[in-house]
Order: sequence, then structure tokens, then C-alpha cells
Amino acid sequence: MMIYLDNNATTRVDPEVINAMLPFFESEYGNPSNYLTQYGSDISKRIDKCRSILVEYFSAQSINDFIFTSGATESNNMVIRGLVEGNLNKPIHIVVSSIEHKSILSLCRFLSNHNHNVSCTYLPVDTDGHISIKQLIESIRDNTILVSIMGANNEIGTINPIEEISEICHSKNILFHSDITQLVANQRLCLVKASPDLLTFSAHKIHGPKGVGCLYANINARKMLHPLFWGGNQQNGMRSGTLNVPGIVGLTKAVELLDKRIDTDIRHITKLRNLLLENLKRLRVAVNGDLNNRLANNLNIILPDTTSLFLHSYMPEVVFSSSSACITGVESYVLKAIGRNKKQLDCSVRFGLSRFTTENEIDYVSNQIIDATFYRKTIIDNN
Repeated sequence: MMIYLDNNATTRVDPEVINAMLPFFESEYGNPSNYLTQYGSDISKRIDKCRSILVEYFSAQSINDFIFTSGATESNNMVIRGLVEGNLNKPIHIVVSSIEHKSILSLCRFLSNHNHNVSCTYLPVDTDGHISIKQLIESIRDNTILVSIMGANNEIGTINPIEEISEICHSKNILFHSDITQLVANQRLCLVKASPDLLTFSAHKIHGPKGVGCLYANINARKMLHPLFWGGNQQNGMRSGTLNVPGIVGLTKAVELLDKRIDTDIRHITKLRNLLLENLKRLRVAVNGDLNNRLANNLNIILPDTTSLFLHSYMPEVVFSSSSACITGVESYVLKAIGRNKKQLDCSVRFGLSRFTTENEIDYVSNQIIDATFYRKTIIDNN
């Protein structure tokens, strides 16, 4: 038996997504760039339909706003590097939070260390993982071209006020980007309301396939972005290379399912997350991140009388994590940023739920954690 509670790292592909993808491996495998043939033209029309699904779901303006990529990491690189290369030989300034995904932080540090025209501000966060809006405003300079704040943190689940941040950026004529990889499955987004200039996400966090993602860039942002890849001029020259048709179909099918299920999913997942927390209250757990304004599927807690390493050995049949999948084996910079000490880091665990998680699984895991905690405590007391 395996119980999977690591859905902030990746999700099981929904069977309906798999079924939607299969024909594009087996029979409809034409190259959409070869649109002069009927075979390629049909696939090209299917890609346009996929973009239309995204336009409808996000209330976007045009199918040209969506660029398909290999995932959020590539999409994030397209945003940061695309803007830097589009402003060569000009001093530019970028503002990010100190707990952004590694694909943002690592790139910003690399660029600022190797390009004297690039400078970056890393906004600190409070104990719940929120930036200060006041500090954000104060950090903006005359040459600030981008603010990048994730929709929700992948480790502690804290949701950021992207609508408010977007308004601030637009009032200063600055582009606003948000990595919404974690947020997509947990909150219905309307671009008319939130109005960010750039969004990025991956399919594999919403029960779609790995290796495919999306960059939303409105017309103003696209004018400022330089492509990372040069080649056959696919996707209006923004991202050359043969399109991953099965992956794109899988991504947009996952979005279609979200459109149908998101409200039901959120109620289901929130109920189970709260049940897990309630079951563990006797252990005097503390929650990492904002308990009230957080992802429905995320519970990151400190278990004061056991460690994540001990839990992994005690219940190997349960899949969970102690940090982000991108930094496995390294102490969490996110938990450090919100003020957690070494002992609290060692005792922190993250559980990520999904539409496939059951109440029986939550009860089983709760009991296992309680048993493990008292077993470890007994060992320590006897020694």
C-alpha cells in the first residue's frame, strides 16, 4: 500500500487526461508546423483549440497570449532572461520575494553577479511568508522593469495578494509576473480581475503530464520579451521548436477538468486538510505559513517531538516531504526565511493533498504519525 501526500511536488495524471493524450501518440502524431498538409493543419487547429481553452478559463484576451513551454522553470527563465536580453546595455532592476521558486532566485542571483547592468532586490517575508506591501513600494526604482511574486508558496502554502501587487505595478508602469504553479489548482483565477502581465505554471501540478507548461504574456509584455530559443519561428517566434502536442493536449485537458471540478475539489481537499490538522492537535503541532490564507491542499507543520527523517523511516508507505522537491537534501530556505530554527526545520513536514486523497488515508496517516511520535519519545526517555 502506498499513500501519496506529496501533491505540491507533483500530481497523479488524471485518467481523463491520459485518454485525451493517447491519440496524439498513436494516430494524430503530425507536426503542427507542417500546416500545408491536411495532417499538420488538423494538429495546428487542435493547438489553437487548446489555446482557446486557456483563454476561456483565464478570461484572457487572445490565443497569442499563451506560449507553451516545458514547464514553469523554463517559463520563469523566459520571463527574467527575456526581459534582460530585451534591455541589453541598459541598467535594469528586478524585485522578487526572498522565497520565490529556485528558478527565479537562482537566475536573478546569476544575472546580477555576471551582468553589471542587472540589479535585484529580494524582499524579506514575515513569519507567515508574506511580503510587506510598504517595502515593495519602497523598493521600486526608476529603472525597475519587473516585479515577480509567486501566487502561492510551494512549501508553506501562503497565498499572496497578486491583485493588489498587480495594481501597484501598473500604477508605476512596471511589468508584474507571478508564478502560479501552486495556485492554479487551488483558486479560480480571472485575468480581467487580477491583470498580471505574465503568469507561469506547469501541467504536472494540476493532474497533467510532466514536461509541459505555459507562459501567459499579454501584448505589452510580449513586446518587451526576447526569445530564449531561436529556430523555426514557432509560437510567433517566442519559443521555437516542435510543439509537444500530446503534452499540450494533456495540459489543457487538465485545465478543462479544473474548470468543472475546482469548487468541489477545494471543498474536498480543505475538509481533509483540516481533518489532518485536527487529528494531530494532541501532538502540539505548529503550522508553517498562513493558516487562513493558504493553499487548500497544503499542510506544512512542525512536529515538536519527532523529526521528518524519523517519520520517513517509520512510515515508508506514506509519501510526503520535508521541503520543496527542487531542494531535496538541503535545508529549506523558505522555512529559514520565516524565522524557523534548526530544530524546527528538522521537525517540519509538508503534506500535499489532491482530489484523489481519501478520508481513510488521512485517518491512517494521522494514526501513524501519532504512533511514531510516541514511539520515538519512548526511545528517547528510556535512553
